[in-house]
Amino acid sequence: MEGLDGITFVDLLLREYPKLVSRLFIMSSSDNQDIYTEMKDVGGKRFIKNPIKDDYFRHFVIPEMEKITNKSTE
Repeated sequence: MEGLDGITFVDLLLREYPKLVSRLFIMSSSDNQDIYTEMKDVGGKRFIKNPIKDDYFRHFVIPEMEKITNKSTE
């Protein structure tokens, strides 16, 4: 993504494909809350802190991925 930061990428992606908002997971190692606020402003909904912890992955990410998969097959 040379010349394109994550916020701009998410903004462009969701403008072009708005239905992806329910399927998009945004991963960041940043502790800067302004970045999360900006991501929310452009439409980001699901955030994962990097490095991801096993418990968090099992209890949050996997169930969310299953919801997405189940919606896709309905």
